[in-house]
Amino acid sequence: MKRTLAAGVAVAALLLGPLAGTASAHDHEEPPPGPPPAHNHMLVLGLQVDALGNPVGFRKCVDLAGGQALDISVHHRTVHTGKAGAALRKAGHAVVPAAPLTPFRNCADLEAAFG
Repeated sequence: MKRTLAAGVAVAALLLGPLAGTASAHDHEEPPPGPPPAHNHMLVLGLQVDALGNPVGFRKCVDLAGGQALDISVHHRTVHTGKAGAALRKAGHAVVPAAPLTPFRNCADLEAAFG
């Protein structure tokens, strides 16, 4: 149960963090300069959320790019901030970064956390 709750909190932070970070940027220190460390991504399909908007499950997870890191400029202009990311979110899906930015290395880790 604790692992499931921790996974839900982690995914919620990943999904809602960019939105909250912009609104409250003045309350926090600036991020370190430079790009984030290399990381792969997972496409989470059919994201299920509770009444508070916290992730509680999903239909399917797919490791993007064969589990390999993508060029930072490519994925940030598309799945995170671009039209593709907006369309995915509107359809109830999400692109979630993997380790070292989250505790999940791949879809197998994410699926194990949600049970």
